[in-house]
Amino acid sequence: MEKRSIISKKTLKIILGICIAAAVLAVAGLFVYTYLADHNTLGRKISIWGVDVSGLDAKQAEEKIAAEFADRPVSFQENDQEVYSTTLKELGYSLNEEALLSKLTEIQKQREERRKLFPKEENIEPECQIEEDEEQEKQALDLSNFGTEERKASVDAAIQYDKEKKEFTLVKQVQGTEIDPDKLETTVDTNLNAAFDTALLGDIITVPINKHVYVSPAVTVTEDMKNKVTDLNSQLKKYRTDVPPRLATATDAPGLN
Repeated sequence: MEKRSIISKKTLKIILGICIAAAVLAVAGLFVYTYLADHNTLGRKISIWGVDVSGLDAKQAEEKIAAEFADRPVSFQENDQEVYSTTLKELGYSLNEEALLSKLTEIQKQREERRKLFPKEENIEPECQIEEDEEQEKQALDLSNFGTEERKASVDAAIQYDKEKKEFTLVKQVQGTEIDPDKLETTVDTNLNAAFDTALLGDIITVPINKHVYVSPAVTVTEDMKNKVTDLNSQLKKYRTDVPPRLATATDAPGLN
């Protein structure tokens, strides 16, 4: 015969009392944790521009966000290769910390007023003021930072006399790879502002180095130049017709020098 274990009513009451006490302690612990996590902080389950600031007060959150912004990488790509990498801080960009702290303090106050025991995940994207140090940016964008290979100068369009064809021809301009500092700065500002509009904090910001950054030829092909070539060749043809072949040369033709 198997022996059945019998628990007395007294023992059951003790076990039940322990369970109730544990539950009370657990609930009390939850309330204590909630109070400590929410009191004088931004609360739980909160992100600012994707950065987790749960349990931080406004000042701590401001420092974390400012650091995340300053350390955001910027990559300069040319021909699908990185030629230079830096950060927003090195480019002279920073957040106005005073304005950011004011925004975060306001958010903290609002969340404390509507504190919940079981809050949902929340990502807030407050408006931030971005400051720029132009001198710092110029130093960071020094042309010596953009590779060691020799760059090619642009070639202007020109009207030239082709000895083989014995006529004037229009030589098109050729785009070089030398970087224009002003164009570079404009391109950087444009790309950074576009990135900020998408996400203030986030992944690498890519800045392309291409023809929009290179020094442009000073002279490009125009309709006037095309008409000039046509006119010169007409004059040349007329000159050769009017002057004996032995005497006629392109450089002697009137109006062609």
